[in-house]
Amino acid sequence: MPGARVAREVAFDEAGRIAEDLPCLHCGYNLRGLGPEAACPECASAVGRSIQGDLLRFCDPDWLARLAKGLLLIIIGVLAELALVIFIIALFFNAVWGGGLSVRALLVGVAIVGFATSLVVVIGVWWMTAPDPARTERERRVTARTVARWCITAELLSSPLSMMSPSMGFAMTGTMTFPRGILMLLSVIVGIAVMVGYLAGLIYLRRLAMRLPRPGLAQQTRIVMWGYGSLAVASLGFRLVPPPMLMVAAYVIAAAGLVFTVWGLVLLFLYRGALSRAAAEARATWARE
Repeated sequence: MPGARVAREVAFDEAGRIAEDLPCLHCGYNLRGLGPEAACPECASAVGRSIQGDLLRFCDPDWLARLAKGLLLIIIGVLAELALVIFIIALFFNAVWGGGLSVRALLVGVAIVGFATSLVVVIGVWWMTAPDPARTERERRVTARTVARWCITAELLSSPLSMMSPSMGFAMTGTMTFPRGILMLLSVIVGIAVMVGYLAGLIYLRRLAMRLPRPGLAQQTRIVMWGYGSLAVASLGFRLVPPPMLMVAAYVIAAAGLVFTVWGLVLLFLYRGALSRAAAEARATWARE
């Protein structure tokens, strides 16, 4: 399988010791010069299990459990964000036509809850993208994993930026708060960063799928990744659509966005289950050593 190192690819010298740089799957220590029956000098893990390869079921179970917990937080955050959208629509109609809730209170509540849900997602992303102990030393500085965690962190700026916009500020305080042009530029930058982060996160998940190995899951992730990317391009070019087709384009983009959002959420559930099982298998393997 591409990207998976297996035992027959490891070089040994005449004395049966590892003759190449081989990281310990638990701590990343270089095992060169040790025999398969030895233990890692750094963490005392069996060298033999690191020789088996970098499939996830052979990796550090604590690391795998952390990835699964991160995915759970992301799922909770995404579901909360979807619920918030529905709640906002309901409250908006109640505030405008029902008169039961002031617009100012609605905006404050939306900002607070929106920031809280974004924080849950960001924490989940950082847990999900925790570095593999066996790959930390040889990992490049810029990878899909690092891009995902830093770019998605920009989502925390979305709520504060929306609250500083002229329309929001006027509704809450009766005064203008920040130049519209600067806020629009910052909002576009944050939006692009977050979109890049989510695409990088899907690339990272796809690589994990190949180490499970779950090629079918990897293929679905690839489709969703291209779908999100296409929607991002379509959204940027939305203003170029002729006025007669503007409403149709809006409905198409919204429908496609809903489809890929639900599909992506289903994939998150599948990844969490697969990683939880891999963690259990890895823990059982480590318990026997």
